[in-house]
Amino acid sequence: MGKPLEADYLSKPPAMTVSFLGMSSPLFAAYLWGALACALGLFWWRLRGHYRLLAVLDVGLGGLVGGLVGARLEILALQPAIFRDGGFSALWRVMHGGLGWHGAFVGGLLGLWLVARWRKVAWADALPILAPALPIIAWATWAACGALGCASGQALTTLAEHPAWQVSESPDLFGIVAPRYATQRFGQALSLLLVSGIGLQWALRPHHRTPSWVWWSLFCVGMLAIDALRAVGSPLWGNLPANVWLDALLALGCLSAALWENQIKSHLTDATGAAPTQPL
Repeated sequence: MGKPLEADYLSKPPAMTVSFLGMSSPLFAAYLWGALACALGLFWWRLRGHYRLLAVLDVGLGGLVGGLVGARLEILALQPAIFRDGGFSALWRVMHGGLGWHGAFVGGLLGLWLVARWRKVAWADALPILAPALPIIAWATWAACGALGCASGQALTTLAEHPAWQVSESPDLFGIVAPRYATQRFGQALSLLLVSGIGLQWALRPHHRTPSWVWWSLFCVGMLAIDALRAVGSPLWGNLPANVWLDALLALGCLSAALWENQIKSHLTDATGAAPTQPL
């Protein structure tokens, strides 16, 4: 049985780079670092004046480390051929791609929670502010994949049978150009819609924010629809790729967390006779 396509590709890092101020970086890394800087800057801006700068930065870095470790562990579990063929050094080549978003999400939240406890940053303050971080980072990842050909859509017979917004003639990981579902375009659109929705709600209803878990569950449902149109890049579990199952599991997990959080708030309201104080 042949190794998965992504394993064949990611064991040999891509050469596409960008240069800035005399320094070069893999294209994927440039997009990722830019998004992480935006997410961390927003996190600090929303918490400024309530916690020390170093404490906020530590929490953000905890999420970054946890996210990278979780993302790489997911790929290691689903596609171990990457590391068998690329050697032990392939394990640390995270800035060339090969990151699973499900592992990044779970690992990032775990890292944030652990460091927040250590640095005494209240989780009730941090969690609502994290809502836009996932779609911001997702947009950058989809944009990079649009240039590199990763996460490409299923190949189609012709473009003529589909609306123009659904398809494009684009390359896959190996540069093979064919009519495909425009999955990278879908991913960027989903991310921008969620960031816009979160921003509008923060601006128009600053004291009645939708829980982060609800926004994240919407993202997971959107990702499930997109992943169903992707070329198979992860092992099949039954008749579906593993990433589709993981999308569904995370969507259910986020919805469960949102219901649990709402139940806690209802109990607090019943016990005190007043709604609990809104987080920062």
